[in-house]
Amino acid sequence: AYQQSYDATPGFSNDASGRAMFLNGNEVQQLPLVISEILLRNVSTLPDENGVYSDLVELSNLSEEPISLDRYFLSDDLQDRFAYRLPAYTLLPGAFVVIHCDGENYVSADGVVHANFAISLGETLVLTAHNGDYTMLPAEYAGEDISVFLDENGSYITGMPSVGYENTEAGA
Repeated sequence: AYQQSYDATPGFSNDASGRAMFLNGNEVQQLPLVISEILLRNVSTLPDENGVYSDLVELSNLSEEPISLDRYFLSDDLQDRFAYRLPAYTLLPGAFVVIHCDGENYVSADGVVHANFAISLGETLVLTAHNGDYTMLPAEYAGEDISVFLDENGSYITGMPSVGYENTEAGA
């Protein structure tokens, strides 16, 4: 017989030990979904649907397969990696999603995503997969309307924002 539980353990045994292993997770170099850009102090780059400027996080699907975003979580707290479950969207290979980190926690009628947390300087962004594997990226302040982004070589660099577009000169 099945038993309902709010203590998820995907990929692990359905007991206290499996729950602990799931919560601890494994830090990995890269997931198929990656944090491809962070823009702290977005003062004039990309407003939300209400004209408000907030910190932005761009996620990119680097895999060859579509990704169901609701199998991933985003947080600004390593101790609470499951703070914000991403919305139920399918992200095609090579596609991006921009998340407004403003503490609002909703998806607008036109698909603008708002996370339930805001980013503070010195925090670390954590992207966690449904199986507990996670990656981290420090939320570095690069200046007003200056992004930290993943370039074509897989390195994080600073430059002009290109949220929602390729992180190349053409996208900026």
